Amino acid sequence: MDKYRLIDDWPNSYAYTKAIAEDTIRQYSIGIPVCIVRPSIIISTADEPVSGWINNIYGAIGVVVGSAIGLLRTLHCDPNKVADIVPADYVISHLIVAGWDTAKRR
Repeated sequence: MDKYRLIDDWPNSYAYTKAIAEDTIRQYSIGIPVCIVRPSIIISTADEPVSGWINNIYGAIGVVVGSAIGLLRTLHCDPNKVADIVPADYVISHLIVAGWDTAKRR
């Protein structure tokens, strides 16, 4: 391993910094109820507040919008990979339930 490599064996800086944040929470949350929710790729809402609502065009939504308006005509990707996506309102519901469950299990 190169001694100047900053992220060691992590695949990218996103995964590396996420691991650092989670480890920091683990270290400093002793005695308080904590849970970590790691949703997949978040897309527009399924139902709430309205179907299809989103406030940005980043990530997966950017690809859809770019394709829809003809700006993005090709996308280089591995066709054997699966994009694990979840609607934003499902994530919010899950966060509420995870927080409630964490508080109850204390």
